[in-house]
Amino acid sequence: MLKLEVLEDSRHQSGDTTFLSINPSSIVTMRPIKNGIWEYRQPSGPDAHLQEFTEITYSLGNETRTVVALGNFQKLSNRIKSSKGVLYG
Repeated sequence: MLKLEVLEDSRHQSGDTTFLSINPSSIVTMRPIKNGIWEYRQPSGPDAHLQEFTEITYSLGNETRTVVALGNFQKLSNRIKSSKGVLYG
């Protein structure tokens, strides 16, 4: 399982985050998001303009869900690849 910090609000306006564990094999797509579209500030954290975001779509069986994870796209991709290697030996 891959543990990610994701934005809690579906409209990404509150700035609150939560942790989500995702099976790497259930990830359908990932894409980096430009910082300019996020116009919120975390009350006790760094400015959102200094953060990097990655949109992740994953499968829940008969439906998909999309979340926005905090983190660099390339670093998250590498974590997913290394997690899949551990899962599949």
